[in-house]
Amino acid sequence: MVETKSSNKTLLYVIIGILVAALGVLGYFLLKSDKNDNQTNNSSEAHVGKFDGHYEWVGTVGAYGANMKLDINNGHATGLYHYDFQKEGVNLSLSGECKEDGTLTLEETTPAGRNSGRFVGKLVGGSFNGTFYNLIKGTTFPFSLSLETDANPMGVSGEDYANGYESVLSERKLSYSDLSNKTTKELEIMRNSIYARYGYRFKRDDLFNHFSQYSWYNPTTSDMSTVYNSMSDIEKYNIDFIKKHE
Repeated sequence: MVETKSSNKTLLYVIIGILVAALGVLGYFLLKSDKNDNQTNNSSEAHVGKFDGHYEWVGTVGAYGANMKLDINNGHATGLYHYDFQKEGVNLSLSGECKEDGTLTLEETTPAGRNSGRFVGKLVGGSFNGTFYNLIKGTTFPFSLSLETDANPMGVSGEDYANGYESVLSERKLSYSDLSNKTTKELEIMRNSIYARYGYRFKRDDLFNHFSQYSWYNPTTSDMSTVYNSMSDIEKYNIDFIKKHE
């Protein structure tokens, strides 16, 4: 009887040990799967939107003058293309994809809905250069398009510059051309000026001292989340957009 009870007890311990081991193995694979999902998501977030923005280019496609307006959102591109093939010019719609390395492929569509051409090139420093494929004639041409800029691309008034805040940051969404001529430090100041407008008290001395020189800066809170949640959708967009390009 004693041996039987001892055997049953031993069997029970064995069963419990097996169950514990099985749960441990199951937990390991669940954690590994969750980790892989997170790595995949983080990898995706690391590059999606890197080249997002509004672009306006001028240049040449083959022997003809051309201009292009394009919006890229999460790697998806749509826009319009005009080239001086005839006196009145030709307007075409564009759609395509932008990869994480800046490779941009655009399909050209005629007003009649015909796929007439394809741009394949790369975004470098805001310029778009590559090869145009005429799908109707089977010919190819090099193209070179540069950002259309002026002396004051953001349309910022002299008063805004003097006051240390560019009001356009609260008025409209920025485009790549707005940032193309700015240094990393200038971009950082621009982004943080939105926080400063909402009274954020900077922990960094350099930022605090910079904005303290302006009469409008009234630091009232160190809670960045509260400040961010008080902003308009345009201001939040511009903060995220500038951060991607710093």
